[in-house]
Amino acid sequence: MKERLLHGLDSADTHHAANNIVYGPDGYIYYQRGVFHVSNVETPWQGPQRDTASAMYRFNPRTFRFQKHANNSPNPHGISFDYWGYHYATDGTGGRAYQVRPDGKGNFKMQELLKKTVRPVCSSGILSSDHFPEENNGNFLILNAIGFLGIKQYTMAYDDEGDVWGTETKDLLVSGDRNFRPTDFEIGGDGALYVSDWQNVIVGHMQHNVRDPNRNKNHGRIYRVTYEGRELSKHVKVDGQSIAVPRMTPNWDGKPEPPTVLQACKHAGIEIPHYCYHPKLPVVGNCRMCLVHVGMPGRPGPDGKSPLNEDGTTKIFPMQLPYEPETPRGVIGCATALIPGMEIYASSPETKEMRESVLESLLINHPLDCSICDQAGECKLQEYSYDHGQAESEFEEFKVHKPKAVDLGPRITLDAERCILCTRCIRFTKDVVGDDALGIVNRGGYITISTFPSESFDNNYTLNTVDICPVGALTSDDFRFQMRVWFLKETKSLCTDCGSGCNVTIGSRENKMYRYEPRQNDAVNGHWMCDSGRLNYKWIGREDRLSSLRGLGSKTTWPTVLKDVSDHLANADNGSVAIVASARQTNEELHLLTKLAKHLDAVTDSVPRKGKADNLLMIEDRNTNTT
Repeated sequence: MKERLLHGLDSADTHHAANNIVYGPDGYIYYQRGVFHVSNVETPWQGPQRDTASAMYRFNPRTFRFQKHANNSPNPHGISFDYWGYHYATDGTGGRAYQVRPDGKGNFKMQELLKKTVRPVCSSGILSSDHFPEENNGNFLILNAIGFLGIKQYTMAYDDEGDVWGTETKDLLVSGDRNFRPTDFEIGGDGALYVSDWQNVIVGHMQHNVRDPNRNKNHGRIYRVTYEGRELSKHVKVDGQSIAVPRMTPNWDGKPEPPTVLQACKHAGIEIPHYCYHPKLPVVGNCRMCLVHVGMPGRPGPDGKSPLNEDGTTKIFPMQLPYEPETPRGVIGCATALIPGMEIYASSPETKEMRESVLESLLINHPLDCSICDQAGECKLQEYSYDHGQAESEFEEFKVHKPKAVDLGPRITLDAERCILCTRCIRFTKDVVGDDALGIVNRGGYITISTFPSESFDNNYTLNTVDICPVGALTSDDFRFQMRVWFLKETKSLCTDCGSGCNVTIGSRENKMYRYEPRQNDAVNGHWMCDSGRLNYKWIGREDRLSSLRGLGSKTTWPTVLKDVSDHLANADNGSVAIVASARQTNEELHLLTKLAKHLDAVTDSVPRKGKADNLLMIEDRNTNTT
């Protein structure tokens, strides 16, 4: 499905045309356009916006806001962001490179990034690949198509003021082939650098070289550039299928780490069941649900080489318990990094038997509360029991009973019998929120989640623990026993508690709202949202809200009111009207008010709402659409 978001970017197709569309880490779409062109951009919520400037532009697909970002002339090509979010751009004709940064006056400017050595610049960007050595990573690359015919690189130095300066270092790639005209590059999933040449003969004034006598029919190629002696992405066999996985993947807080068995299976399209693992929490590997049987190369012999098969390939030995050679040995999928030569048996009978045993252990003391549990319908214990569990249990002893309906805090109730001790709630509270409020007490079969003595579990993010609890142990006092989840209609929306714009899912039935839940958007709120925003829906059905319109002393109707207001405005003199709007109104409503204000030449204002910000999602501005 394709959906038009905006149109009118450019007026012609030349080397100055709109180019190099990049999706930025802030969720904006960036592109550049050169001189001699006119744009007449229009979106569903904004009328035609005419602009003739040679510059970088950006568009927010969430709010449909389009704007000029920073001037760049005459023939800009190249937009990139580095790992820390610093922003860079280049001008094709002039060969100049810039850091795009705030100018201190509410706008952005192009600030010199490095000393120009070549021109034109067809493309530029940051090299970020674990295939290349550390000294290359983070360097700024410039692709030159006339004269030099190669890729230059610059090391980047960052100061405390946010300024960046690039210093030329050893060229990344130099070619003696006069037909090699690099115009763009991408970093592949295998870590290699993929470079195009003669991709567009009019980029960077290359149209003058179309008649170059050195140019032959071999133009228009894609090259894969690798570093000699270093492997590309890891390959691992999953259920007999060779799968390419990145050499490094971001961990829970975005830092690169080697991929795990669980992540490799995900690349292969195989789901490994898990409870304690969460992509945005530290890995602990304590639920054991993700146990997977794997095979490893044999121990090297006296010659230092692993045993080989008859065809010369490395012989793989399925792992077994050292004290029970006939019993397969599994590894924790979420915490075991890939090892060269490893084979993963994700769907083998041995792996299935491990899962059945783990589930049976977890269910030994679990109560049969499904009929009254709020988690029913979205419970991973139910789902995995059906998909991976045994039909019958061999457990004959009495279940261990633990406290039920424990008041952990003002918004959370714990049922300790249902808890499988995945510790997601503990890790979220400690590592994400920074409030080390929860822990494990007691020993053996009686251990349970608890707060510190005389302390209450009360921060502005406690209800996120209900979302990440894979069973019904932690429940929201607000939603507890209110509605079965399969009756709820889910609607995508945005939180209106502050200006962060957290993405949410509204659960409703028969025009009544029952709950807000965070909707994952890593560019805004990730998997989380604050408690005050989550509970900010009660006012919608409040009994003390006005339920009928009142005119001057009596009830009235919408048609009457709208006619009276429009008649007054139609007879009002320009400049005599003031509009006091709420910055909590929707974009559509504020857009219409803006058009009305321009028509009446009216003074506009809104009521500011400020509050205390935190270090996670809540910001000071409690209005959703102040800007």
